[in-house]
Amino acid sequence: MLSGVTDIIKLPEKPAIIVSTLVLLVCVCLQLLPYEMQLLLRFERAAFIDHELWRLLSGHFIHLSWNHLLLNVTGLILLLFLFESAWLAKDILCGGIFAALSISLGIYLLFPNIGWYVGLSGVLHSWFAIASVRLWPSQPRFAGILLSVLFAKLVFENISGTATDTEWLGGEVIVQAHWLGASSGLMYALLYQMAFHGLSKHA
Repeated sequence: MLSGVTDIIKLPEKPAIIVSTLVLLVCVCLQLLPYEMQLLLRFERAAFIDHELWRLLSGHFIHLSWNHLLLNVTGLILLLFLFESAWLAKDILCGGIFAALSISLGIYLLFPNIGWYVGLSGVLHSWFAIASVRLWPSQPRFAGILLSVLFAKLVFENISGTATDTEWLGGEVIVQAHWLGASSGLMYALLYQMAFHGLSKHA
């Protein structure tokens, strides 16, 4: 019976599951920290100017509230099941770091009115874009639908704002981070294709 279930629900490879679980554990552990310590980790414009560079990464792993964390944890679990074999450990690690840095620097350079930022949602959008591109060679139609849905979501958010209850969430959703995350994910996937496919041609 177990083998029948696994045939229906095709999980990603074990390394991807392990890395995804570690991301979840880091987020939960950081959320358990006292609020004063969380303030030392969130991305803040003024602190970044003072060369507190760790905030470029750490700000993406803390959240406004437990509800905010729950929302992003749910999103990560959905991505894990949605993309199956296209959900890769190297993309979670390398793509996630690339996205986190890109989002933080993008907010700093492009949106001077945003003083601080926390949350994994921007990186989740990046992972969605990367995994969709990974699916393209084997399932171009499905990948195209996923990328279209992602684009439609971003456009909708830009026009109408987020539908998430800010009181329930603990603060305002920074939709600019979603755009930056999706863009950085596509950029990462493109650069990866160019680098490694180019290398394979000369091997």
